[in-house]
Amino acid sequence: MSDHVHEITEWLFERWLPDFPIAVVEGFAGVGKSTALRQYFKAWPGPKAMIPLVEHPLYEEFLLGVLSEIEMAGLANVSEGPDLESNIVRAVQNDGLLLVLDNFESQLDADGLVVSAELRQLLARLAAIHSGRACIVSSRSRVRTIGRRGFSIEL
Repeated sequence: MSDHVHEITEWLFERWLPDFPIAVVEGFAGVGKSTALRQYFKAWPGPKAMIPLVEHPLYEEFLLGVLSEIEMAGLANVSEGPDLESNIVRAVQNDGLLLVLDNFESQLDADGLVVSAELRQLLARLAAIHSGRACIVSSRSRVRTIGRRGFSIEL
């Protein structure tokens, strides 16, 4: 496992280019994906939020959970206003937020597609930005429909 942790950590620190705001770290359970992301998360100099996902939550509950974590990271007033998705995108793009969505396999169907259309739309918006960092961690390979600006590490 430590070789995989080192490989993932090295990629996160040295090769994750700003042109690819969304990274997908995928591989078998137990290879060190979450461990590597926790190391990167701990070293991140700006605001950060790590969200351990549960299976198919209501989308509004998901948004409120993400926004709550963002506010706990020190960014005030992100849960205000009618367009909660825009607040998340703005926090990543403008405030330098590192957003980590762990256990993302819980959001996928058997073909690796994101079940929620709303979550697919949010991920597409995050993939379209030109700064910031969002990372998806999944124990299922071939996470699909993330957007053309994503990058994947396969172990």
